[in-house]
Parts: sequence; C-alpha cells; structure tokens
Amino acid sequence: MATLVLTAVGSAVGGPVGAAIGAILGSQIDKAVIGAVTPKNNGPQLKDLSVQTSSYGTQIPATFGAMRVAGSVVWASDLLATNATSGGDKGGTASTTNSYSVHLAVALSCKPLLRVGRIWADGNLLRGAAGDFKVATGFRFYQGHGDQPLDPLIAAAEGPGSCPAFRDVAYAVFENLNLAEYGNRIPSLTFEIFERDNSVAVSDLVSELSDGLISGTSAEMLSGYAASGSSAKAALAPLFHNLPIATRASGKIVEAFDISANATLLAPAIATYHNNKRLPSVQRSSARSPSLSSPVSLRYFDPARDYQPGVQSSRGDLGTGQAQVVEFAASLSSAAASRLASNISRTQSSGRQSLSGHFSDNAAMIEAGDLVNIAGVSGNWRIKEIEHFSGHKRFLATPEHALSGQPDSSDPGRNQSALDLLHGPTRIVAFELPAMGLVDPGKPVVAIAACGTSAGWRSAALSAMVGSAEYDIGRIASPAVIGQTVNALPPHSPHLIDARNRLVVDLAHSGLLLPLSPVSALVWAGGEIISYANAEQTGAARYELSDLRRGLFGTGNKVQGHVAGEDFVLLEPDYLMLLENDSLLALQNFQIFAQGIGDETPVATPITIAGLATLPRSPVHGRGQVDQQGTLRLSWIRLPRLDLGWRDGIEQPVIEETERYSITCESDSGNLEVWQVSQTDFALSAAEWSTLLSAAGPNGRFSVRQVGKFGVSPALLIPFASII
Repeated sequence: MATLVLTAVGSAVGGPVGAAIGAILGSQIDKAVIGAVTPKNNGPQLKDLSVQTSSYGTQIPATFGAMRVAGSVVWASDLLATNATSGGDKGGTASTTNSYSVHLAVALSCKPLLRVGRIWADGNLLRGAAGDFKVATGFRFYQGHGDQPLDPLIAAAEGPGSCPAFRDVAYAVFENLNLAEYGNRIPSLTFEIFERDNSVAVSDLVSELSDGLISGTSAEMLSGYAASGSSAKAALAPLFHNLPIATRASGKIVEAFDISANATLLAPAIATYHNNKRLPSVQRSSARSPSLSSPVSLRYFDPARDYQPGVQSSRGDLGTGQAQVVEFAASLSSAAASRLASNISRTQSSGRQSLSGHFSDNAAMIEAGDLVNIAGVSGNWRIKEIEHFSGHKRFLATPEHALSGQPDSSDPGRNQSALDLLHGPTRIVAFELPAMGLVDPGKPVVAIAACGTSAGWRSAALSAMVGSAEYDIGRIASPAVIGQTVNALPPHSPHLIDARNRLVVDLAHSGLLLPLSPVSALVWAGGEIISYANAEQTGAARYELSDLRRGLFGTGNKVQGHVAGEDFVLLEPDYLMLLENDSLLALQNFQIFAQGIGDETPVATPITIAGLATLPRSPVHGRGQVDQQGTLRLSWIRLPRLDLGWRDGIEQPVIEETERYSITCESDSGNLEVWQVSQTDFALSAAEWSTLLSAAGPNGRFSVRQVGKFGVSPALLIPFASII
C-alpha cells in the first residue's frame, strides 16, 4: 500500500541544510538561525529549500546551476519489515531481529536536471561524491524531461493506469532504503543537484524566466539559483533586488545590463515651460541621513560549506539600528555574497534620495534605466520612471553610487562536513578458534571478521549456502583489523619468547590501526595465535611485530609451515562475530558469504571445522625414563581446552567429564599396542619395554592423546630416541 509521508522537521542550527532534529517547531529554529528580524522575502526563503515537505500544493522550485534542496516527498510506501531469526537450534532460544526499509520518491526541481551529486540523510552523507551509497538502498534518478517513463516500482504499487510519470519534474526514487541508522523512520533528505556543470549567467536566467521577453548582456554569474513564485515577476524579483543589474526599456524590448558596465552618460535638456505655463522645477528630496547606508545581512547558500546557509553582512554607516536580513536563494561564494551585501546596503541608501523634473520633448530619447547628468545637479542619476506628456516628459531618478568591488577577504565560516569515505569491496576471514577461556560452549567456535578495502566500509550481510539450503547468519556491523602477512614467519618454540623473528603485515587499508604497545593484544595469523610486545608502523598500512609469544591457546602445531600472504586478524571480541548456527557448526566444511554496500556480488570464504574448542589440547612436556630395573616410566602434563588462568600451586581443572588418556606405541609399519590410563603417567615393565623396542626399532615412538567429551586431542609424540 502506498502512502504519502508527512515530515515535520526544522533546519538545524549551525548544522547541515536539512539536518533533521525531530518534530521541533520550524519557526523557532528559523528564528534561532536568522534572529527575530523578519527577513525581506524576495523569493523563496532558505528554509523552503532546506526542509523536506510533502504537503499537497507545495511549490517545487526551478533550479539552475548547482544547489542543495530538500525536495518534496511525492510518493512513499509503508515501512517494510524484514525479520531475521538466529539461534534456536537443538532446543536453544531463538532471537528475532526486525529491520525496516521504505520505498519513496522525492521531487527535486520543476525543470530538467543534469545529475544528482551527494545526498544527505539527517545531515550525514547517504551518497558520496563518487556516487557510492553509505546505506543499503536502490536508487533511480529521472532528469525531468517531458517524455520520461513510469518508474517500475511506483507503477507496480499503483498500477500503470494510476501511476504518474511526473513528467517535467526531476525526481529521485529510493528502493528499500534501509532505515536502521535513522531510528527506523524516514530521515530528512537533502540533495546536491546539478542543472548544469558550469556557473549560471544571470542574462540566461532572466531570459529563460521571462520566456525571452527580457534580454541582456550581464556578466554576473551565480553558482546556482532556485526560482519560485506565483509569477515570472516573482521569480525574477530577487535577481533585480539583490544583484547589481538594471533594466532599460527600449520600445517593446526590455534589456538587462550590469550597473557597473560603462553606460552612456546622457545630458538631456530640462523643460521649464509648456504651452506658456511654467513647469515645476527640478526637485531633489531625501530621507533623513540620505548619504548613510544601513547594515544588511545577506543569507545565501555557500558551496564551500556543502551549500549550508551562510550569512555575510555589510556594516553600513549607521551606528545603531537593526540589520535588515535579505534572503537570496542562490549559491554564492562568501566573497560574492559579501560584495552583494555591501551593494544592497548602498542601493538602499540611494533609494532614500530622489530627483524629479521634466525633460523637453526634443531631448534625446530617454528611457527608464538610462544614466543621466542634470545641469545644475551634482552627481549622476539613474532614471527610474518616465511619464510621457504632449510636448514634455516627467521623470523620476535616483542617485548612482559606485558599487563595492571584490572584498579583500571573506570568511565562509567553519564547515562541519560529513566524512565522504568510499565503502570499498568487503574483505572477510572466517576461522576456527580454541575456547580461549570462554565458558565451555560444547560446540566449535567459529569467528568471522570483515572489513572493507577503504575506511568507509560499514557493514555486511552474512549468509551460508549448504546444498540448496540457505542460512541467514546476520549482519556484521563493526570493521575488524584484517590484513595479510608479508613474510613467512619462521618456526619457533611455543614455550619461549620469539625475540629473533619479526612478523610483517599489511592491513587492508591505512584507516585500520594496530595497538603499538599492547597489554594483552592477540592476533591470528595463518591459524596460529600470537601475542606481541612491540609493534612498529613502517608504512601507511604496514606494521612489524616483534617479541612474539607463539602458538598460544593450543595452536603450537601451527608455528611451522607459514607462507607469505596468509590472513591476519586482530582478535578483538567487539569486532568479531561468533557463529551460533548449530546446523552449520555440525558440518566439517562450508562457505560463508558476505555482501556489503560496495559489493556487486557476495564475497565468499571457506571454513573448515576441526573442533579446536571442543577437543582437548595436546599434552605437553612428554618424557620417558628407564630406571635401574629396566622399567620404562612415561609422564606428561595435561592442558585443558579451557584456560581459566594460571594459579600458583593449583592445578588446572580437567574440564572433561573424566580424565582419560590413550597411549599408542607406533612404528613405521603401524601401531603395536594401545593403552588407556586415567592419570598423567604410565609404566611398562622391563620385559614389555624390551619387546616393544625390538619390534619398533629405533624409529619407534609413543603418542599420547587426551580423551575428551567430544573426541581426542592431537598427539604428543615421545620418540624412543628421547627416552633416557
């Protein structure tokens, strides 16, 4: 069902244009931005472009050049809920999470646009300058031409016979816009739109808005302009009120020109008599302090500040009085806005003076807009009105003052730009972990780490496919520190600190950081768990780790066989996802898929489960000794699969239901004998030992494995050659 969404937001004080601050009274916010002074409303106010609306009958401005607008929501669906269930296997408690999205269409301009640039949602970037979206959504843009087609999504919802094509209106359509980052509500959107890639000539503006009735050669340029109003006059008025341009009527033609242009200075004759009757002499009138300019504050959109409203003020000559606030719905540089504010102030001081009189009928052709010099009157005057009589003309003029040049400096104000970081393709690593001190889970521990190849990566949806069954794993929302090893780490004893070798790694991008002075930092590299005492950053994303403790948590069998290019992950629990799906954990091999915003297709990583967290760890410190009677005594130290911390004088708990060990005598040709014991030592008589030694030869060996609840540990080998 399609609905029309009503939005009640104000524009944020000191924040980006259109940043949502909830259902706050827009009038109060507007007063906080521009003060309690009522602005001079020459055209649309800036808040009209910065606050998103969906009211029926709201005007959609015609935008020229580059602008930032909120637009009007013209169509929207109801919120769409997606339920994801995790857990619940084998009698466990299932948890269900709801995520919401929405389809909506936003009208941007009532004239064709070239393209859409950045998009902000609640003041944060939704779409970057490169066209990348920071939140999952589908997006289509319609330029606003008269032959644009129906949008397929809206047509499917409304039906082809009831669906408008919004022809001659540029609009954007979002499909399944994810709302999780916006409190599951529709955010306030603002759009950077381009009607053209270059600045707009004011002469082109007045010609198009007047439908060709006004022509001219003005050199004034604007970065962008939003035209609206009940008539062409209303759309043009802000340009003539605020810019240093004027018009001249020449017959049926109206010409627009720059006041600063070199105009022909005319000196018409003054008429004193008509039909033997004396005409009023030239009259000069002025308000109080006619030569003083009053302060003006010009509000505009500043491209240097992501098109946020800017204010440039002219101090004026009056020491008291409130500044007049002028709103100009145009995008300008701060320097151009400062110059305009000064010119508006001077123009208003000129408007407090006037000159009236009569020209003789045989004077040169004078029209409104001409610059004249009147005999006996100082200064030059711009003709504002001409009234024709038989034999003479009555005129009204205002003084022409020099316009302000470009100021030496202007300050656009500080810009709190939202970071525009590319998401980049997803990098994912899935690996099995030992229990590492966790409460006995009774099942394997599979960790999933993901990040992007650039700092803008945010999250990825995870899934697995086993045969025809697809498993939704959830969403990983925190980027992990992932990289690759540069060198092949040589073998080293897991019982001694490796002060000789260094592990060199390249992280996925320079925005990721490794702790340089860790207290208990652990890393996973090619299956081995390592801690390090020192780290040195040798490049933008390269680190060298030294003073290593190797083979931690029962990964001593991985201290050898390393190669360059192995996966590397910083083991930070807050940035890892532990797989909880029992159906997947019961498998030996499967693949995990991840798809982030920047991925056209899912990224896959294989996982092999060997039961590191469920199987006992290999016993250590195996030893064999023959006493004087020839009796062989074997001993070892057990390592529980759960490390609950070292306590002096206290043995580690067994963890398993019973303590059992399997001892096998092996030779090159096969197994010779197997024994089961329930303690950490074992004895063979002199005769038994002599028989085995003769049968196995010098290459014989004993293998000791702890038998646990879920299987047996890797073997501890005690070679015959090591027995003393």
